[in-house]
Amino acid sequence: MALHWRKQFQDLIELKQLNVQAKFNNARILLTGAARKKWQQAQDNAVGGNNPTEARFNCTMTSFLQKCGATTETAEDLRDFLMNAKKPPNMDFEDFKQRLEELNDYLLYLPAPLNERLSNDQLFVTLKKSVPAWQKKYVDSNARRNIDNISDLADYYANLETQEKKEQRNRDGRDKQHRSGQCQGRDNRHRRQNESHYIDQNQGNSDRRSGGNDRRDSRGNNYQRQNNNQN
Repeated sequence: MALHWRKQFQDLIELKQLNVQAKFNNARILLTGAARKKWQQAQDNAVGGNNPTEARFNCTMTSFLQKCGATTETAEDLRDFLMNAKKPPNMDFEDFKQRLEELNDYLLYLPAPLNERLSNDQLFVTLKKSVPAWQKKYVDSNARRNIDNISDLADYYANLETQEKKEQRNRDGRDKQHRSGQCQGRDNRHRRQNESHYIDQNQGNSDRRSGGNDRRDSRGNNYQRQNNNQN
């Protein structure tokens, strides 16, 4: 992403205290492939001849970012996103806040006239309404009277987040216990059914064996009586 590279390059400028010639040199060194070609085209078309001036560097950088898709429309879209952002359910609030602050910094490197960062007050409003359920609790409680900055708001929302996660773990635990109880109940029913079937089957085998003995005894008695009569 061109804006991410631009932000990193600005950090390098401030860290190394680069002069304007070093800015041009480092841009060519750090860019590769198609990005380097776009930079060279922007530099060749920049006003000011070949003199390494701040104005020429800024013109080159602006043209380069536009070639990479960072246009005035991008600034407008980014501002709109920042002012209406909603926290994803799977993202912690602190990570969400940091992400918005990073995106807010990118506005500085976009073309005018919408290349100004959102103020802290504007970002505060965005973060406050980023989770409607938390905003309602914020409005219904006394928190709105005591919180007027992003840091305190982040702490307040972090406490709500921790509370919700705890409640969710408790619900998950109860659901797991309930499912375990259901499984145990089914296992007990199956065991009782198997035991009943086993008893019935054994009883049937026993009855069949007993019936066979009776028949044999009956045949034996009949045979004995026949022998007695013949004698």
